[in-house]
Amino acid sequence: MRLRLPRFLRPVFYAVLLLALAVCGTEIGLRIQDSMRWRTALPATDGDGLVVPSWTVHHEMKPLRRVEFVNPDDESRVVVRTSSFGTRGGEPAIPKPPRLFRVLLLGDETVLGPDVPEEETAASRL
Repeated sequence: MRLRLPRFLRPVFYAVLLLALAVCGTEIGLRIQDSMRWRTALPATDGDGLVVPSWTVHHEMKPLRRVEFVNPDDESRVVVRTSSFGTRGGEPAIPKPPRLFRVLLLGDETVLGPDVPEEETAASRL
């Protein structure tokens, strides 16, 4: 059995549907515009950085990168490498070995720790 809307509710239903489609179309248009802006705004030599603009979050780390930073305290060089998932460190074992707990730490540069070796970060100490 097919549900039919009363005559007086049809214009309201169509107005709400049209409004929802307009919001979705605007969102898609803004995302395309943002994508085109990043493509033209980034210099061609941006391949050395560690982050890249993202469709889902503001920025995300580039996967499979190896970048050297200089520790401002002692001028030593620190290597930051990312996995294929865009997280700091080596590639995780897949499938996960039994009795292994995985914890993902989310945060800014304080959690990332680009100025310290990988063994001294909060994630590796955890």
